[in-house]
Amino acid sequence: MKFLRKAAALSLAMVLCFGCASAKNNGEWVSNAPAGASHGEPGAYSPKRMATSDSTAVDLARIRRIYEDRTKGAGSGDYPIGTGDLIEISVPSMAELEEETVRVSSSGTVTLPMIGDVKAAGLTEKQFKAELQKGLRQYMHRPHVSVHVTEYRSRQVGVLGAVDDPGLHTLKASDATILDMISEAGGLTDEATQRLLFIPAQFADPTEMQELSLGGLVTDDLAAGDTEALEGQPLLQASDPIIIDLDKMNRRSQRFALAVPVRPGDTIMALGGGQVFVQGWVETPGAQKMTRGLTLLGAIAAAGGPSFPAKKSKVQILRDDGGKQRLLRVVDLNAIEEGEAEDIALREGDLVMLESEAVRLVGYGVYRFFSEVMRVGVSVASPF
Repeated sequence: MKFLRKAAALSLAMVLCFGCASAKNNGEWVSNAPAGASHGEPGAYSPKRMATSDSTAVDLARIRRIYEDRTKGAGSGDYPIGTGDLIEISVPSMAELEEETVRVSSSGTVTLPMIGDVKAAGLTEKQFKAELQKGLRQYMHRPHVSVHVTEYRSRQVGVLGAVDDPGLHTLKASDATILDMISEAGGLTDEATQRLLFIPAQFADPTEMQELSLGGLVTDDLAAGDTEALEGQPLLQASDPIIIDLDKMNRRSQRFALAVPVRPGDTIMALGGGQVFVQGWVETPGAQKMTRGLTLLGAIAAAGGPSFPAKKSKVQILRDDGGKQRLLRVVDLNAIEEGEAEDIALREGDLVMLESEAVRLVGYGVYRFFSEVMRVGVSVASPF
């Protein structure tokens, strides 16, 4: 019995220690200095709220420049034919061209019976049809020509990552936006976070040989300086990715970023697979999978919910914001559950901490101790 009394006292002392710490915060994000740092030490954190990080501001400025460049003098929305596209041509009254399927060459032309090479790249279907009619007038008075582009290799945009249908997708209009292409790929999956990676296509000028970044692949025509043969062929240069962090943007900036027109060769990547961490007095503490729209209530529920001693009135959320500051927010989970306060949207990497309520912890410690004693007693008494 003496052993049991000592063990009970030790158990109570240990669990009471967990309930000693408390955080004071009115629900706003504030700086949280790392252990051992004071505001007078080098590298100490300021208690001011964190503003948008410099990197986010730079990415937003790049997005704005791209938006302005691509919307300047925007056309009617009819995309031109490009290199690699597959075209069906039909001239019913001419047997040689009654049903012809051709692919646009790297020089931007197609080769047809009777009329030879015809320029196609850079022209709309209507303009290309007019070029064919012009070449056929030497054989007939009023040539009837039908033109239909069946495959647009020159209009493809990569939409990758946490979307339902990742891969290459065809632009259907010249004013298609980042949001349009995500929708074209089936939308975001549940694993998607609020971060997108946008790699805009940059087309190189073939006359500027020294600035081309072709990874050592130089064609004979280009090496010989025959840039005319490569006219209309897109030569992609390396481009730095832009991070679109929707969680760090206000609604106006979010709408603006998603409305950026896309161009052939662009790549959009929806990032996913992140985690949030729920620690302390929950049933199953640990890492939880980050899903789109995950909130504080959802993360705690995924961790099995609060255990009996949890101090639900002061739940802490720690967030690393841009690597410069660690932000702290303390919220009342009871108020959120009752609809009196707004639920908190979580970010990838957030840490949720549930401390213990001292009064509840005493009873919980006694309950757990005697539960263990009873379990051990039953095991010893059982012959099986």
